[in-house]
Amino acid sequence: MRYIIDVTQLVHWSGNLTGIPRVMDELAIRFLNTYPDNTVFVSWVKEVGAMCEVNFAKTRTHRGSSIDYIYEGLSKVSSVRDNKSRDIAKKIIKKIAAKSRVDRSYLFQKLKSTSYAVEASTYKKYQPQGGDKFFIPWGEWWDQNWLNTVTSYSKNGVEIYPVCHDILPMVVPQFSGSSSSLSDFISQIFPISRKIIVQSRSTKNDLINWMESQQLTIPPVELFRIGEDFSTAETSVSTQLMTKKYSVADNKYLIYVSTIEPRKNHILLYYTYRLAKSRGIKLPKLLIVGRVGHDTQNIIKFINEDPEINDLIKIYNDVGDRDLSWLYDHCMFTVVPSLYEGWGMSVVESIAKGKPAVCSNSSSLAEMPENSVMHFNPNSTDECLDAIINMMKPDTLRRFTENAKKYVPHSWDSSFNQIIDILGK
Repeated sequence: MRYIIDVTQLVHWSGNLTGIPRVMDELAIRFLNTYPDNTVFVSWVKEVGAMCEVNFAKTRTHRGSSIDYIYEGLSKVSSVRDNKSRDIAKKIIKKIAAKSRVDRSYLFQKLKSTSYAVEASTYKKYQPQGGDKFFIPWGEWWDQNWLNTVTSYSKNGVEIYPVCHDILPMVVPQFSGSSSSLSDFISQIFPISRKIIVQSRSTKNDLINWMESQQLTIPPVELFRIGEDFSTAETSVSTQLMTKKYSVADNKYLIYVSTIEPRKNHILLYYTYRLAKSRGIKLPKLLIVGRVGHDTQNIIKFINEDPEINDLIKIYNDVGDRDLSWLYDHCMFTVVPSLYEGWGMSVVESIAKGKPAVCSNSSSLAEMPENSVMHFNPNSTDECLDAIINMMKPDTLRRFTENAKKYVPHSWDSSFNQIIDILGK
């Protein structure tokens, strides 16, 4: 019996690990450490239309050094940067592209793709065996060839275990960005799965209701709890240095840790701060910490160029673990106005750091620990402002902070054990 772990998105992820990739990494490293002889890591290679085996241990240690993937199956386990023959091929391609009179960009990309396809043909392809437990923590579900391949595995006796983080496009399609093909994934793969894994009661209810509306076969839907004890860098850094870097006073600012995209509802915070300004209410400085996602031009422009607000709200992208840990430790509390979440990771991460949250009452965010969270309607600037003002009151902040500091974080070891229990040992 083998665990087959799809790490496609993880090995190609650039920058700091956040959101789902961070969840994938925490689980994958535990598969590697706990069942090294019974775990196979695979990644989808579209050029050959196959899942290929990944040397996850070496790939993981090279993160951040411009190496995206290390596949098994070459004459030696090698990377893009270390493959001398490919370096030579790149030089030849560049010379051809430079001398060509046709569209150079297109020709270069075409030749580059061809070169990669030749290399990819040497990768070791995953060979499905009956009884394999194929764990999909994300999935390349926008590629129909990937969907067809996973379907073929099921027909060969492989047990399929997909994780459903949320069904955003079906619940709030106006915020779905480019993820509308998620319905194809659910319609084609979930009915043939042994079990479906979700991370909140909200997502479980949304998923079952949607599958019933589509008259799809629904296998058992199992809950697992995401961990909050993320591995973070040491925070032995000068407070003076950090307060200067982020232009904040110690314990006098708020943070919202989130990818910047419409459903995260940053626009509500913008208008809430404008509302406070119009009423003569002084709010703490707010730091928005997160990667830039889709459809963000307007909100970023509003925040950066509004003279009434741009000294009160600051945006920071790609903040490292060390800085993020410090920002959590030294803020007053966090603010999370999101309209829809599969699981409120930033909320429980905040509480696990001993900081309470002012939080939306939508979707899974309603499931957050009540004694450390103050909820508000994410459609109301008045309610958001009232919640922030109430949490700022010294006695209230002290009580909620004490509750947060008593919170026992859910460990990733426990999360991993839940996954193993669902998959079967």
